[in-house]
Amino acid sequence: MRYGERTIRGVLLLASVLGLSTAVPAGDPQPAAVTHWAFRPVASPVPPDVSNRTWYRSPVDAFILRRLEEAGLAPAPDASARRWLRRVYLALHGLPPSPEEQTLYLADDRPDAAARLVDRLLASPRFGERWGRHWLDVARYAESSGGGRSLIFPNAWRYRDFVIAAFNADLPFDRFVQEQIAGDILGGRNVVERRRALTATGFLVLGPNNYETQNKQLLELDVADEQIDTIGRALLGISFGCARCHDHKFDPFSTREYYSLAGILLSTKSLEHDNVSKWSRGRLPLDTAVEARVARLEQARAELEAKLQPINQQLARFDGPATAKPADPQALAGLVIEAEEAELVGQWKRSTHSPWRVGQAYYHDNNSGKGTKAAIFTFSVPEADRYEIRLAYAAASGRAENVPVIVRHGGVERRLHLDQRRRPEGGRFQAIGRYFLVPDVPVTVRIETAGTSGHVIVDAIQVLREHEAAALQALSQRRRHLQTELDRVLRKLPSPEWVMCVQEQPRQRIGDMRILKRGNPESPGAVVKRGVPTFLPGLDKPEVPKGRSGRLALARWLTDPANPLTTRVYVNRIWHYLFGRGLVRSTDNFGTTGERPSHPELLDFLARWFQARGWSTKRLIREIILSHTFAVGPRAPEGAVEVDPENRLLSHFPRRRLEAEVLRDAMLYVSGELDLAMGGPSLPPALRKIGKEEKEVRSLPASKRRSVYLPLLRNLTPEYYRLFDGANTSVVTGRRSASTTALQALYMMNNRFVLDRARAASEKLLREGPSETTARVRYAFLAALTRDPSPNEREACLRLLADEPELGWQMVFHALFSCAEFRYVE
Repeated sequence: MRYGERTIRGVLLLASVLGLSTAVPAGDPQPAAVTHWAFRPVASPVPPDVSNRTWYRSPVDAFILRRLEEAGLAPAPDASARRWLRRVYLALHGLPPSPEEQTLYLADDRPDAAARLVDRLLASPRFGERWGRHWLDVARYAESSGGGRSLIFPNAWRYRDFVIAAFNADLPFDRFVQEQIAGDILGGRNVVERRRALTATGFLVLGPNNYETQNKQLLELDVADEQIDTIGRALLGISFGCARCHDHKFDPFSTREYYSLAGILLSTKSLEHDNVSKWSRGRLPLDTAVEARVARLEQARAELEAKLQPINQQLARFDGPATAKPADPQALAGLVIEAEEAELVGQWKRSTHSPWRVGQAYYHDNNSGKGTKAAIFTFSVPEADRYEIRLAYAAASGRAENVPVIVRHGGVERRLHLDQRRRPEGGRFQAIGRYFLVPDVPVTVRIETAGTSGHVIVDAIQVLREHEAAALQALSQRRRHLQTELDRVLRKLPSPEWVMCVQEQPRQRIGDMRILKRGNPESPGAVVKRGVPTFLPGLDKPEVPKGRSGRLALARWLTDPANPLTTRVYVNRIWHYLFGRGLVRSTDNFGTTGERPSHPELLDFLARWFQARGWSTKRLIREIILSHTFAVGPRAPEGAVEVDPENRLLSHFPRRRLEAEVLRDAMLYVSGELDLAMGGPSLPPALRKIGKEEKEVRSLPASKRRSVYLPLLRNLTPEYYRLFDGANTSVVTGRRSASTTALQALYMMNNRFVLDRARAASEKLLREGPSETTARVRYAFLAALTRDPSPNEREACLRLLADEPELGWQMVFHALFSCAEFRYVE
C-alpha cells in the first residue's frame, strides 16, 4: 500500500481513536515466519516413480501423474491434433494457425514433428510479441503517467521493444532482471548491449506517479515507494510497500529493511525536477567511432556558439531579442518610431498577436479596404549625414507580398515593394535603403495597401547613422558566416535518441536513509544502511560500495541462484501463461497470505531445471509444451469433478478465455489484414514531446498492427481492452481477470471493428480460398476455429449462403468470430 502524506496523517489519527499501536517495531524477522514454504531454499526433487510409465514424456509428467494416481484419477485422453495445434499457436504466438499451417503439420509424419513445430514457433519474432506482452503486464507498462495531469511518456515504446527483443533473443532471465534494475551500471560488451541495458532500466520509471506534486521530497519518496512495491511484487511475489509505515503484518519484512531499499532507490536518479517534475531520461549510447565523431562535432558546435553569443548580444541592440518576444524600443540603437506614433489613414486593426513585434503593438489592414488605407511615419534627423532606414514587420504566410513603400525627403521620392511573407534580414527590421538626410527637412515613410493581397503590417521604423549601419552589416555578415558553419555542423550531428532510464545520483546525493516514523517525512528516525532484505535464509547479503547507489548489489541479490523467490515466481508465471493458472494461483503473492502450490515438488524441480539451463525462458516453455500434461484433452475424466472440482491436479486441460489483444489480433489475422511490422513509436510525432498531456490525444490512431504496438495510455484505454479485461497498467498484473459479460457478446455482435473484420475475411476467402462452396465453409472453420465444421454446422452455413448471396460469407465469419469457441482455448 502506498500513502501520501495527508493520508498517512489520517490513518494515524484513526489509529489513535481506535487505540491501535502505531509504534515502529524493532524490525527483526520472526523465526516462525521464515519457515513459510516460499522463503525456504529451493529443493532439488527428482521425478517420482509412476505406474503408468507409457504416459511419461517429460519429467513434468511424472510430478503431475503421481498426484493424479494418489487421488485415484487418470489423465484425460489426449486432445485432437488440431486442438493441440491451436493451443500451441495461441500459447506461443497469440495467433491461431492458418489452414495452410494446419495442413503442413498434419502431413508431417516424422516422430519429432511436434518438437519441430514448437522449435519453429519459438524462433519466430511472433514469440517475443506474445511473451513480451506478458512481461509488460508485470512491468505495469503504459505510455502515460496517469493521475491528474497525465503526462505522455514519449519514449516508453523503447522499453516495450526491449522486452520483445529480449524474449525473441532468449536473453537469460537473470540478465534480463539485472539490466532492468541496474543496466546503466552493468553496461555491455558493445554498443548494442549498452543501448539495451540502458533502455531496460525504464522498468523503474514507467510507474504511475503524480509529477505535479510540489513537495519534491515527498514525490521522491512516493516514486521510490512505487519502485520498491513493483520490484517486490514483480520479481519476488512480496508486497514490500506495506513496510513504509510499519513492519509487514504478515511477512517477515521490516520497516528497517524497507528503508534500506529506499536508500538504494533514492540514491538513484529517477526524476528531473521542475514546477511539474519529469521522469529521468538519457541519450542512448552510440558506437565508439561514432561517439568520437559526435564528440568532435559537439566541440565544434560549442566553439561556434561561443563565438556567436557576443555577436548576437551586439545585434540585439539593433534588432531586439533573438527569441520570440517583443523588442523594447528604448533598448534599440538609433531613432525608433513605433506604429502607435504613425499617422494612420483608413481603418487599421491594432494587434499584439505576434511576439516578433517592436513595442506594445502593431497594426494590420485586416486584408480589406485595399487602396483606401495608408500609414505615414514622419521624422527629422539631428545632423546631416547618410542614414539607413529600416522597416519592422512580423512576417507570416498570410502577409502581402508586394507592399508599396514610399520614402520622401525634400523633393526626392523613392518607391519600393516589400514581401512581408519573408522574414526580415535582421529578424524584425528590413533595410529599405540609405539616404543623405539633413536637419529641418522632414522625412516621410509611407506604407500603402493598394494592389496588395494579404495582410499589410505596420510596426515600426528605425533610422541608423551610416557608421552604425556599417557596423550592423559587418556583424550580420560575421553572424551569417558563423551560422552557416554551425548549421553545417548541426546537419552532421545525429539526432539524439532519448530513452526513459535511471542513473546514479551525483555522488553528493548518494547516501543512507533515515527511517521515517509512520512513513512521515517530518518524523525522521535512525539511519539505516543501504542494503537488501535479510529475511531469506541462506542468502548472502552483498555490500553496497561507498559512493554507489547499491542497485547493482540489489540486482545480483535478486538473481542469486540461492534466492528462493525469483525463480519460483518466474517459473510459476510461465506455468500460469501456458495453463491459465499457476502452480501457485496467487501469481503476485508468494507471501504467507498467498496460496500454497498445488505441486510444490514440481515448482522446485522446474526452478532448478530453469537455472541449470542458463535461465532460458524458451527452453523451459519448450519442456512444458512438449509434455503430455499440455497435450491432454479438455474434458474431465471419470470421477475428476467429484475428487478435484477445481482441476488443481490437472487431470484435463483448463479451458480459458483469450486475452483482449489475442482476440483482436486473431480477427485481423484471419481476415488477412494484420500488419506484422515490428517496433517503433505507437503515437504520432506531435505527441512524442516532453510535456504533452494525455488529454491532448483526441482519439487513438487507427492501426492494424499487433495490439502490443498500439498506444496504451492509462486514462484512455481502447474499448476492447476494457471489455475483455486488459491488465491494470498501474499495478503489477501477473494474472488478468477473465470475466464473462453480456457486453462482451454485444461487442462481438455489433462493434464496427468486428463487422469490418468479418467482411475482410469473407473477401479474402473469395479471393484466395477454394472455389467450391462446401470447401470454402470448411476453410472458414479451419481459419477461425482450427477445426472442421460438424455436418449440422455445414448445412446451416450452406442454407445461410443460399438465402444471403451478397452478405452470406460476411455473416458466416461474423458468426464464427462471435461464438464462444473463438474466444476460448481448450
